[in-house]
Amino acid sequence: MAHTNQYPYQDVFEQYLENEGLAQLTINEYQTVLTDLFSYMSTFNTGYQRDHRVAALFDRDIEQYLAMLINARHVTNGTYNKMLSHINIYFKYLFTHNLISQFPTLTLKGKSKEQLRAPSTKWLYALPEIMANDQLSYYTRLTMLLTNRGYTVKEMLTPGFYTQLDSRSFNDWETTFWAEFTKFITRFRPVSTARTCF
Repeated sequence: MAHTNQYPYQDVFEQYLENEGLAQLTINEYQTVLTDLFSYMSTFNTGYQRDHRVAALFDRDIEQYLAMLINARHVTNGTYNKMLSHINIYFKYLFTHNLISQFPTLTLKGKSKEQLRAPSTKWLYALPEIMANDQLSYYTRLTMLLTNRGYTVKEMLTPGFYTQLDSRSFNDWETTFWAEFTKFITRFRPVSTARTCF
């Protein structure tokens, strides 16, 4: 039974990786990433669909795939960097061995260490002080309060959201802020529409 490559130049590239001393497990990772990349190109990239020529791929084509990883698959920054590294080494091999005439990943950058840090949650512990800070806008404080209570932005922006909000469950500092916010919002809108502001 003949072996069918799962991505262009698979045989020669994986032989190169083996000659470089990479473990089979690592080579399998390359295979998974590159198979996925070219499967995506075959399905969603009209330029590649025409003739399936790897030499016809540009940086924008690879960027399209990488954007999908973030937006649709929600990969972590660490996974993103690892996948980009595998893709970059593949195209570098093709370019240096004259199998393609352009290097489509040359301008693509990984996520920085700053971007790799987990978001800080220290503000959650300072919420009573934040809610009392009148230098912050009421809407900023309201958003933080509702986020702390587990509401998503989509829920907050849904018409009639206020009907789901039970202020009777608020603790003391939440109740104090809520009273101030209600007073603030009624100054700008008639009482009948004050509760539809969010």
